[in-house]
Amino acid sequence: MLVLFDRAGYAAGNLGLTQGAFAVCTLMNGENTLDDIREIFAQQFRQELPAVQLVEILNQLDQAGLLDSPLFQVRYEQLVEEYRQAPVRPCRDAPEDGELGQVRAELVAMIGQGQASSDGARVVGLIAPHLDYERGRPCYAETYAQLRGQNDIDRFVILGTNHFGRSPSAVWTAKDYETPLGVVETDRAFIEQLQRRCGANLGKDELDHLNEHSVELQATILQAIHGKGPVKIVPILCPDVCGPAGLDSADGNGVGLARFAEALAEAVREAPGRTCVIAGADFSHIGRQFGDDRDLDEAFLKEVEAADKAVLARIEAGDPAGMIEELLRTDNVYRVCSAGSLYALLRVLAGATVRVLRYHQAVNTDEDTGVTCASAVLTTDG
Repeated sequence: MLVLFDRAGYAAGNLGLTQGAFAVCTLMNGENTLDDIREIFAQQFRQELPAVQLVEILNQLDQAGLLDSPLFQVRYEQLVEEYRQAPVRPCRDAPEDGELGQVRAELVAMIGQGQASSDGARVVGLIAPHLDYERGRPCYAETYAQLRGQNDIDRFVILGTNHFGRSPSAVWTAKDYETPLGVVETDRAFIEQLQRRCGANLGKDELDHLNEHSVELQATILQAIHGKGPVKIVPILCPDVCGPAGLDSADGNGVGLARFAEALAEAVREAPGRTCVIAGADFSHIGRQFGDDRDLDEAFLKEVEAADKAVLARIEAGDPAGMIEELLRTDNVYRVCSAGSLYALLRVLAGATVRVLRYHQAVNTDEDTGVTCASAVLTTDG
């Protein structure tokens, strides 16, 4: 059996498929008719696919929310309405009662392992992982240690990665963010200013935030290290810029990432108080789980490190266009997922000094998977 599931979290549940049913799914390309599917199936497998059986497969997919259909659209609109009616963007993994203190203490201890190295400069931006804390620990620690002594920051713009959402461009949410440590207030006034500068509503697809973890991981750490002091965030998810659309909006409408970054830079410059921009960004995704047909041996890991560091060199040079060129030069062969958030960060903070602090490969050979990450700080003199 094969299990079909929706990583965006919109579907009603998972669905087990036989190999024959899975083969049928691969023929559903938006162009084949039911008769086409039956004919191709018979040619490939030399076995007739009765019409009634095909319709049954379609019905099961539709009921599970795994078919692009009117029924799915109704379900999606219900989810959107539920999200908009909710008081906050809900936490993905809330701790049990009595565990809040432990979660906070563990995060504070993790950040305590990092070394502050900003040398008194003004921290205006950070690059952190969006891996789980255990695997990303070395880079989380080094990144957030840079906020020691930076106590007058009024808001944190968090640029996450939109892994599975529907938005063709950057997408914000005005919802306050619930994390394992409570609720973080979203700076709605800043979002309103940003929306005026963009000239478009980039909150239209805000449901993308519901099951995305890359912002929540940063917001939770900010709560932990700020103790009981207020923390305001601006949660934004960025699209993949290594695909066919590049920096343009994926559907050809609305605001592309370059224009969005310009508008965000203007909003940061003109907003009252002090702003720090954080990119929650992972780098390469390697191993058989991600499609590589080779072992995660020393030679392969060195190849990946060399490719990552070529990208990091462009980042450290403050060259967002060059970073994308470097990824496209290799067709993004190691699946860097966060080029969008990194591009936006560098465009918004153009002119800042970028220092890469640490590079880390989180590898699990037993599960044949690895994800790489880095920490960096962006500073200015004034």
